Amino acid sequence: MAARRRKKPIFQVVSVYTPSIELHFNPRKNTMKKPLTFIACLLSGYVCASTTAPAEMEPFPAGTPSNQVTPNAAPKPQWWANPYLTADFIWWKTTAGGLYYAVDGILPGNTPALNAKKGKIYDVEMKYEPGFKVGFGLNFKHDGWDFYSEYTRLHTGQMHNSASSREEDTLNGTWLVQNPGGAVTEFFPLLNASANWHAHLDMLDLELGRNYYISRFLTLRPYIGLKLVWTDQHLRVLYEHLDQQSSFLLKMKQEVMGTGIQAGLDTAWHMCKNWSVFGNFCLSGLWNDYDVKRTDDLESTGINSRTLNVAQNFQIVQPFFNFGLGVRYETWFYHDYYHFSIQAGWEELLLPDYNQLIALYNEQIGDLSFQGLSIQARFDF
Repeated sequence: MAARRRKKPIFQVVSVYTPSIELHFNPRKNTMKKPLTFIACLLSGYVCASTTAPAEMEPFPAGTPSNQVTPNAAPKPQWWANPYLTADFIWWKTTAGGLYYAVDGILPGNTPALNAKKGKIYDVEMKYEPGFKVGFGLNFKHDGWDFYSEYTRLHTGQMHNSASSREEDTLNGTWLVQNPGGAVTEFFPLLNASANWHAHLDMLDLELGRNYYISRFLTLRPYIGLKLVWTDQHLRVLYEHLDQQSSFLLKMKQEVMGTGIQAGLDTAWHMCKNWSVFGNFCLSGLWNDYDVKRTDDLESTGINSRTLNVAQNFQIVQPFFNFGLGVRYETWFYHDYYHFSIQAGWEELLLPDYNQLIALYNEQIGDLSFQGLSIQARFDF
């Protein structure tokens, strides 16, 4: 009697250690005649795969890679964190809007038949001033994170500008003045007008970021943190009347302390191992506390009187923009534990609507900005 041949199953489980069930199908069998058998095979395979898989084969939670996705670009820390230092020399020009103080090219009222000559609006002349930055940071071993703090200081000298009247027209002041008796008027015609202005900038940045390779020749460093900004401005305007019998002295002061959240991105586009082009951007939202003061002093026929003495305090949230572009040289040594770099670039800081000096009925609100050359040296150790 011939041996009875064993029937080949319709489905066969060949792998139970993967999340999906791998089945072999025997096309010679008609599965539609045995639906219960088909369902039983699927259920038994799923139970076997879910109960007998080794623990070491369990996948990571979603979004948690088992290896580093973006390699660190910062020097390798020898301990839990390695420090680094930075020092910058800055040569910046401060620009403030709303500081124009006089205008000419106005036709005198008693000569209607003539045409006004081309005039000029007189503003405070700005110039470049030196300043500095100093910074301290830590490169952490934890995923290549870093912490960085930087202090910036720029205190400008006195910016002066003056204007004198011309024979063919009149010189008028743009700041309204408070006359005795309560009248707010223009003070004209003027013999001379002059303005002196200076400003101080002190800024502290605290950043938490990570410097990493996004491609072979491009590194990114996104960061978040806090920004603290202290600024003060002093404007002194002197108007001398054409009759040489009276003059007005206006003194204005603005102090602002701002604190807010910042987020930014530093990029480095590597042309070779040591040279790169960097471009940086930062946006902050500052909660600014304004303290603004103004006094008007009238001197007429040898008698001095203070016609205006006013102060204002208010708070407002305002944006702060920071841009940078330049070239960097860097090198690593001692098994990449030490790093040195030097860079030079152009930096721009913009504070919109930052000038809130007190004007009487004719607002002269303007932006405050800083721009110029920045040269930095950095050492990681």
